[in-house]
Amino acid sequence: MAPGRRLRDRRGVALLEALICMMILMIAVTAVFSVAVATVRTRGVFDPYEAGTRSVESVAAMLGNYVTADASAATASLAPNGTWRLPGDAACGYALQVGCAHDATALIPQGVLAQYPDARLTYAVSAAAAGPDPPLKVDFQFKER
Repeated sequence: MAPGRRLRDRRGVALLEALICMMILMIAVTAVFSVAVATVRTRGVFDPYEAGTRSVESVAAMLGNYVTADASAATASLAPNGTWRLPGDAACGYALQVGCAHDATALIPQGVLAQYPDARLTYAVSAAAAGPDPPLKVDFQFKER
């Protein structure tokens, strides 16, 4: 007799096959149901940590375009938006000014502001080392309330 036949001839093999099949089917149904519930639950909802991280990444990428401290009229045409300030940040002379409280709240996406109307995104620039032309360090702060 072939080895496969001996197992088939034993009692309870069909029951064991049916139980394993049902267990695999239950795992598949549970996986599909959990994905559906997670999708419905998170639609249109922003996690404050994720929203803040994305906003900070966006502003940090924009700050990469601001590489000068020369705010004279001669360089204004070279500025990313006609001035050396970020949009909505009127408190400082230029986007990377050291020792100034910069406000980048205007750059938070509208979907995030709709969910967190009191959200604020600020950043501070400091000199990372001493010297005539030190590298700059930018510290961001995102508050949803």
